[in-house]
Amino acid sequence: MKQWFWPGWVCTVTLTAVALWFGIKPLEAELSLRAQNDLQAYDWTSFSLEGRDLTLRGVAPDEESQIAAIKVANAIEGIRVVDDLTSLLPLAAPYTFQIEKNGDGIILSGYIPTAPLRDELMLEMEKRAGGVSVMDEMALARGQAPNYISLVKFAILQSAYLKSGKIALIDMRLNIDGDANDRLDYYRLQNALNNSLPEGASVGQRFIAQP
Repeated sequence: MKQWFWPGWVCTVTLTAVALWFGIKPLEAELSLRAQNDLQAYDWTSFSLEGRDLTLRGVAPDEESQIAAIKVANAIEGIRVVDDLTSLLPLAAPYTFQIEKNGDGIILSGYIPTAPLRDELMLEMEKRAGGVSVMDEMALARGQAPNYISLVKFAILQSAYLKSGKIALIDMRLNIDGDANDRLDYYRLQNALNNSLPEGASVGQRFIAQP
């Protein structure tokens, strides 16, 4: 009767391959969990894993965020190599934003730094739209002033006092041209422009008609 056997080296290689096959998947799962936790502050990123090698992707809102995300990825325990495929948003100068109200609805246009902020601004505008449609014509870009987002949110709040018109931001300067809903909203809007501007902001052109 013939007896079949594998040579010792064949057995060793085969068992090693099996161990690697079944071991790499739990390892990737663990590394994936670590990467998700460590990179969660950088919601513009995505990644993929090949064994212990991580490929980082995404469009960063600014250079600081890009550098920080790459540093975090390289510091993830167990990662051997990080392949950086991230890029930067295009630079916009001047950095502009506009709210336009007319008989067809409301249009938000101009630049914002992140997609989550786009969703947040759309939600805030829809809350104050009085049931009219809100159209999104915003684009992602970098180059905003430090307090720019506060000025955008301020503009959205004040737009509720306008029946029609435009509020346009050029960097940190706010221009407004429109018709107030009524006399009370006219004075509310004037008071906000005079006393409640975010730090670093200024008012340029101001044409507000009262009923």
